[in-house]
Amino acid sequence: MEQEILKEYSLNVQEVKLLRHNENMTYKVLAEEGEYVLRIHQTVEGMRLSMLMGELSQEELISGEMQLLECLCQKTDLGIQRPVRNREGQLVTKKDGICATLLEWAPGECVNKQTMDVKQAYKIGAMVAEIHNAAKLTGNIRRYSYGVDMVERMQKVCDTIAQKKEMELPIFLTIQKVLHKINELLEARDKEFVMIHNDLGESNLLCSDQGIIPIDFSLSGTCIREMDLASLFLHFEDKAIREAILQGYNNKTDCPASIAQIDICLGYHLLIFILSQYEMISNQGWFAEALHYWDEEVFQKILRGERIEGKIGLYS
Repeated sequence: MEQEILKEYSLNVQEVKLLRHNENMTYKVLAEEGEYVLRIHQTVEGMRLSMLMGELSQEELISGEMQLLECLCQKTDLGIQRPVRNREGQLVTKKDGICATLLEWAPGECVNKQTMDVKQAYKIGAMVAEIHNAAKLTGNIRRYSYGVDMVERMQKVCDTIAQKKEMELPIFLTIQKVLHKINELLEARDKEFVMIHNDLGESNLLCSDQGIIPIDFSLSGTCIREMDLASLFLHFEDKAIREAILQGYNNKTDCPASIAQIDICLGYHLLIFILSQYEMISNQGWFAEALHYWDEEVFQKILRGERIEGKIGLYS
């Protein structure tokens, strides 16, 4: 299929290599004109993106992501991957009902948290602030909304899991209380939503000559600013690194982030991960132990109003 899709672009393709398959099938494309990323928008089996989508269609969301990238390319110097339009001038290519998109390749190596220092962490925080500042001007781009409607859909998924008795009752009840707390936060701050990346892990942050380049905006959408900082805190647990990320962010924005609300957003991220991929991960050997760990170290601390520190880690 990837070869047929690439015929829709004005490229002399030399090589195509599958990189990974999660929410998309992602390929590296070598052509005479340069290097590119092809994404065929088919999720891996067991991943529940319908929980995230709401009433928007897949094509609307993908088109919105491409518009967002074009906007960020125009308004920032962050080295954002530029979308490539097909022969008909469209941002999204459809083949047999399946959507695909093509982006320019971003040079650089993935950030390595084992060798990261506070200087690099500060730059990452500043980069996130620049995304948020630029994204104020993106207009009515249609992307995921991580607001109260999303939490309501998550509660329904959680109820379905509980009805099947696939989750221990005490953990289920704790999760329901955390979802209620998340809902209260989002309801109180719904006028402050900005466009966020929402998936800022090591593999989506590249070190290059241009600085830190964020890639893969496929889960981007609107929410409070703290969601992106929570995404970083999920992956970078060192206290000094977290403080440098936060300092870099707060020094580049007129809307400083709240530590307490970052902690609540950590729980939100974990629950999006758990509930959107439950069918795929619930039978894996690591999951039961991880769920108990998250219950004790994240969910219960959120309910008690305690700081979340140390390793959280997604066990995928």
